[in-house]
Amino acid sequence: MLSIHPTKKPRKSYTLVFKLNAIGLLQFTGPTELSKLTGVPIANLKRWKQKTAVLLAFEGNKRRKNLGAGQPEEIPDTTALVAYMNKMRDNERALTCTHLVNFIKRHHRHWLQEYLEEKKKGQEYRSLLKLLQLFCARHGFTQQKPAKSKKRQNELEEIRQAFAVDFYRVHDGFSPHAIFNVDETAVYYDMPPNKIWAVRGGNSKISSGEKQSYRMTAVLGARANGEKLPILFIMRGQPGGHIERSEFESFPMGHFYAVQESAWMDERVWTYNLESLLKPQVREPSVLLVDNFDSHVIAKGHKTAE
Repeated sequence: MLSIHPTKKPRKSYTLVFKLNAIGLLQFTGPTELSKLTGVPIANLKRWKQKTAVLLAFEGNKRRKNLGAGQPEEIPDTTALVAYMNKMRDNERALTCTHLVNFIKRHHRHWLQEYLEEKKKGQEYRSLLKLLQLFCARHGFTQQKPAKSKKRQNELEEIRQAFAVDFYRVHDGFSPHAIFNVDETAVYYDMPPNKIWAVRGGNSKISSGEKQSYRMTAVLGARANGEKLPILFIMRGQPGGHIERSEFESFPMGHFYAVQESAWMDERVWTYNLESLLKPQVREPSVLLVDNFDSHVIAKGHKTAE
């Protein structure tokens, strides 16, 4: 008996740029009307609209026809491992690859043994270390130098919450637009390298002039509503000297600049910051939030701020 099988119509696929254009058109017309115009099934249009956020966030080649399945995880139960890593850091514990290896030994010893047996002899733990480093980077962890803290993070959070309650109780009625927060931070540049090329067998000394990094101070300010203020850059130099007289005009517009002998904030620069940068920003009774740095709390600074 001769049987005839109907030819199956091939499924049409669409590029990501086509999907994004369709999502844009869906803001002005319904899926039914757009389906008639483009020939795209209504179900496809609705599915693309549901994935709008994912499609817009994709940073790869828009000529692709899918987002990709992502890199498969080689380490078992990655959710538990990431939770363990976050718990360690929440408790401000030092987290290293040794901790991750020990975690895997406790919970997935069989997998670890198989993984090491598959690797080239003498390269087992180097391969494992590389795998863990890539895993950490993929899940939002970076290698950093450990910093010491006098208080635990949960204690600092309690202090912050108590301060916030007290602050808004005292300054109730001020709009977020009228609350300013200002602080200074050091900016280092032209820093000396950690390693250099040197002749094999020769010395690796460098002149004293290349051992020091340069520093300036950036005065950052923002309103409580998130609006950022122009930055005041404080550079090392002599007040009224060559930098202030001749170079300021060539600096990028939109920010403010000052010079000080040590590139630090002092009474003179703080007064300049209040009068030149902050004063034009004030349009109503406002609150200025600063720390207890000497230049901030002196009587002249209080008077100028008022």
